[in-house]
Amino acid sequence: MHLVDAKGILSAQNGMNLYRGCVHGCIYCDSRSRCYRIDHPFEDVEVKRNALELLDAALRKKRRRGMLSTGAMIRLGKVYGNRMVDMDANNEKLRARAARMVTDITGCPAEEAAARLTLCGYDVKRAVASLWLDCGVGEAAERLAAAGGSLEALRATERGGV
Repeated sequence: MHLVDAKGILSAQNGMNLYRGCVHGCIYCDSRSRCYRIDHPFEDVEVKRNALELLDAALRKKRRRGMLSTGAMIRLGKVYGNRMVDMDANNEKLRARAARMVTDITGCPAEEAAARLTLCGYDVKRAVASLWLDCGVGEAAERLAAAGGSLEALRATERGGV
């Protein structure tokens, strides 16, 4: 066995081989073929010394941008369904988006969603909670806080009758 510093580890199809060669010596093995470009005795296994670093670098390039932050937002209760409900609606475009979200999530008319958002200071989660619970903004904020700030948890609690 001998160690080498390799240039890459993943193939175009995401295949990976940490070593080249084999100690079994099977006479029918295709891996001995010249097309594999093994330029050392086949039984002397070549091991990629820097395999972990190469794999880390290759996977870092393949990760989708925002994948980790989206997962974190979901765990923090900032997302309900596929909507970012914990948003700062600080302009007209975002206020319109917030109103559409409240309407879509609760099924209430657009005018009611806009009015409730105004009462809640454009806090989508509080507006949704107050409409679901049919209560005032203050009570909705308290019950939402008791559910850890998550609409998913609030919905589960309310369905469970707790």
